[in-house]
Amino acid sequence: VQMGVACGRIILTYQSHGSRVRRWIIWASATGVLGAFLCGFEKEGGWIPINKNLWSLSFVLVMSSFAFILLILLYKVIDEWNWWSGYPFRYAGMNSILLYVGHEMCNGLFPWFWSPVGDYHLNHLIMNAWGTSLWICTAYLCHRNKFYLSI
Repeated sequence: VQMGVACGRIILTYQSHGSRVRRWIIWASATGVLGAFLCGFEKEGGWIPINKNLWSLSFVLVMSSFAFILLILLYKVIDEWNWWSGYPFRYAGMNSILLYVGHEMCNGLFPWFWSPVGDYHLNHLIMNAWGTSLWICTAYLCHRNKFYLSI
């Protein structure tokens, strides 16, 4: 949440694309280096190992660094260069609470989820890409019917 606040503050405070991107690069570098330092530049070492299940500090910092990098790439492509409008993912962003609650309620139910044959990454990738596609279609249908769930 704190990193999201930092991103939003940069958007509100600085008007030019270059000043925003420079600051996000600084945040990406700082969080990445600090996270890597805490885990001793190893996957399972250092003072605070990267641990997704516990959301360790090093995990949060390294993932924040990747999120800043992804934000920079999408910001350049969508907002600065106008190469892509962001659709169909805009529909998901307009109804994110509904998709989150729906995903939690439908977790483990077909057609969003099934038990992949074999424990291969490709099988899980196909299942998760299919589920994501179904939720994007759901978001589009909600948008078309002007149905938005908000708190």
